This record gives sequence, structure tokens and C-alpha cells, in this order.
Amino acid sequence: MELMKAYFEIGLQKDIAGVFDSRSRSKKFTCWSPDLINIDPHSNIFGKTSDNKKLSLINCLGSITTHSSPDSRMYESEIYSHTIIVGNEYLAPEESNIESISFKVGNPLKLFRYQESFGYLDSLNPNLINALNEENDSPDFIIENNPIIAYFNGETELFSQNTKLGNISASNNIRPGLYGTPNGVGIENEIIITINFPSKVKLQEALERANITSKFLRFIGGDGLYFERLSLMKVGVSTSLTILYDSYEWGSKVGDSKDSTPFINLSSKNFGQIIEAYFNKEDRNIVRNNFYSTYFSSIYSSSRLITAANMFDIFPFGHNKNKCLKDRIFSRLRKLKDKINDDTFTQLETIVPYAITARKYFVHGKLSDKLTPEDLYKFLATFIQVLEYIYAMSELLECGWDPKYDPIVCYQHKINVIERDIDYLYSELISVISKNLDSTSNA
Repeated sequence: MELMKAYFEIGLQKDIAGVFDSRSRSKKFTCWSPDLINIDPHSNIFGKTSDNKKLSLINCLGSITTHSSPDSRMYESEIYSHTIIVGNEYLAPEESNIESISFKVGNPLKLFRYQESFGYLDSLNPNLINALNEENDSPDFIIENNPIIAYFNGETELFSQNTKLGNISASNNIRPGLYGTPNGVGIENEIIITINFPSKVKLQEALERANITSKFLRFIGGDGLYFERLSLMKVGVSTSLTILYDSYEWGSKVGDSKDSTPFINLSSKNFGQIIEAYFNKEDRNIVRNNFYSTYFSSIYSSSRLITAANMFDIFPFGHNKNKCLKDRIFSRLRKLKDKINDDTFTQLETIVPYAITARKYFVHGKLSDKLTPEDLYKFLATFIQVLEYIYAMSELLECGWDPKYDPIVCYQHKINVIERDIDYLYSELISVISKNLDSTSNA
């Protein structure tokens, strides 16, 4: 879909014509009327598309342009919405009437490496060939021709787990592919993530729960995992409502989208326990959003370092609220003890104080006696990666993930790359510190 024509009711004005261009980045509706169009800030606007679908524009802002000629005047309004929903029913955001939300995995290879549910059968057993030939709709199979069968074994559910967000599940959704063409045949599949809520929720809550789930899955899947085609199920409505646009971030395609880099196996038996424990810790949502805002960034900067350090400042440590930043980071680092290489753990213990020193410099301008301002800037990426690594690993381990029993799926995941690079990063940092100390002693 690129262009959508619709008619709206705004205030006392009815049948205001408008066009929605899905190709535009702003996802705006442009409307025209001979009368002045008054759009109340943050109001909701409802209308119908040219094919009689009901359209809900949620939390709108508008701008008005006047086009005048000697004989007429026309008002053009651009409507910007936080959320645009289309379906067989309107959706009022203030009502708690949403049962579930679903979204498609845009690049499932990033999240699920292999599926035994799909494949090919060759070297077929004669008994199977005979059984197939007895089926009414089956073509004639001749065993001497070495036939090949593409299959899906019918297993739709990939995982399903009850959490405080609701029941989170992933499922295969088969679509017919090529059928009887010179290009062959195919079985096409889409993987859909669904959250079924234990009690009905409002639109904003549904989107927030879906987005925090998507961020966790994007962390596991690595670069290139994204989600699209969000839909809602409303109480009393048999068909889903489609979210054409919303203001949340759902990931984006990248150039290496053919690589599969999941950190852990979502099909493992204990994955459900991990996501249950993770989402049951609701007091960490603010910290996690802080983590995702830095982890998903592609820019290494002083502001990103400050954000990464702040994860530990705002982490809910229970009664130990008066801990200094160093104590807070080390309390999370200790979660990694006995789970990672001893040398790596010792190197992290050494790097962390210098990461804190860098943060102090970029916040307060406090100089270091071992690293120059240029050095602190040079090692920004090192300090950021170390803090992100400590936070991410401690969270997963605390939620029941254990690399001893749930082997890492892909060593190219960002967290694994950081772990492998720690020895080099540590050596580079210590080398610079040693040179600086030598220069000071010889001065």
C-alpha cells in the first residue's frame, strides 16, 4: 500500500477528503476542505477509507495552509498522528478493550537459525511413494525418477510462555508459495510474535508491552532483526485491526541481513523460563530502556558512555541505595564470576575503574592522573562495550540463562565479540597507562 484515500469527521465538519502516503517518513494525512479545519492538539480523529475500512488517527497534531484564488479559497491540513489504525472497527485509546497484539518478525533468520519443521525428503522409501500415489490429489510419483518432497511437519508453535506482560508466543504461519510453475514450488513462512494479555489493556499499554518485548528479542537476535505489520485484537471483533503507523522503534534492515546471529536458542527448553524471569522484574524497565538506547546505537560518544554508566546508577539495588557507582557496577560484575574465564573477569575488574574515571571527566571535567583527556576519548568504545557487556550478561545470568547448559548459538553476536575482544582492549589500555606513567616519572 502506498496511497490511501479517506474521509474524516473533524469537529462539526464531515466528509473531509484526505490522502495518506505510506511512503513518506512522516506518515501524514493531507486533507482539503473549503472550510477552515480546526484540529485540537492531541485529539483523536476518525474516518473511513475509500474501501469502507474504519480509520483511527490517535493523538493528532495538525498544520493548516490556505490556498486562495480570486474566486475561491481552499484549506489544506496536514495531520500527524502518533498511531494510525485501520480495520472493521474504530479504536478509542482511552478504552481498555485490547486482548492481544501481534507483530511479524521481519528477518526471522536473525532470531531462529534452523527449523526442523521444514525441509526436503529425497531417497524416498518405496512404501511412502506407493502411499502417496494412492492419494486422490497426488501426482504420479515414479521412484526411478528420484522424486523430492518439500515438507512442513505441522508444528506451528515455536515457544509460548506466561509472563507478567501476558502470554508471549512465537508461531509459524504458512503461506502457499510457488505452485506448479517453471520456477518450481515453495512453502513460504512468516513468524508471528503474539502477546495475549491476561486482562484487557489500553492501546498505549499494548504498544509498550509489545515494544519492550521486541527490544529484548532484538538484543538476542543481533543487528538486522526488525519487526513489522503490527495488529491488535479488540474485544468483540473477529478480525484484527492493523497498525499502519506508530511512533515506536522496531528495528531496521541492515546490509548483513543474511547472517544468522542469535545469542541464545529460542527453541531451547529453558527459554520460556528465561523470558518469564526477565519480564517478571518490572522494576527494571527504565534501566532496560536505558540499556537498549545505548546498546542499539551505532555511535560511540561521551553521551553514550554517560548513559551506559547511568544504567548502574538507576538500577534498583533494593536497600543498598547509597552505593557509589563503582560498588554498583562491581555488584553486577560479580554475577559473572565462575561463568566467564578467570582472566576475562580480572581484566574487567581492572577496566571498570577507568570507565568510571572517563565518565567523571565527561560529566564533571575531572582529570585523570593516568589517562589524558585524549586517552579517555580514544577508549570511549572500550568503556562503553565493557559496561554494556557487564549489564547484559548479569541480567541474562540472573534470569536463568547459563552458557554451560544452554550453549551459545552464534559467536558472531555483539556480546560474544566484546568478550573475545576484552583481552586486546585490556592490553591496549594498560599499554597506554604504562607509557603515561613512564613519561611522568621521567619528567
